[in-house]
Amino acid sequence: MGRFEDPGKPYVELVSSRKEWRDLIRDDDRLLSLNQFVQEIDSEDDDRLLSLNQFDQEIDSELLDLLLKYKLQILLEMVKLFINQ
Repeated sequence: MGRFEDPGKPYVELVSSRKEWRDLIRDDDRLLSLNQFVQEIDSEDDDRLLSLNQFDQEIDSELLDLLLKYKLQILLEMVKLFINQ
């Protein structure tokens, strides 16, 4: 890879292949800090997802209770109708 000085930038690397481009990106400290930032965001998202899953489980149990009550009420109404015939 050839390098030359540019007044606006400390150096510019000429890249002639995809492998050189990947190596250049891997060695970039800014990319490493970006990856760390993305990992931090992912861990925060995991925490949010965990709390959301717990919330879903609470809602699921409440919905199941409600569904059971409705089923029992329907069964009771069916029994009443059957007895009154």
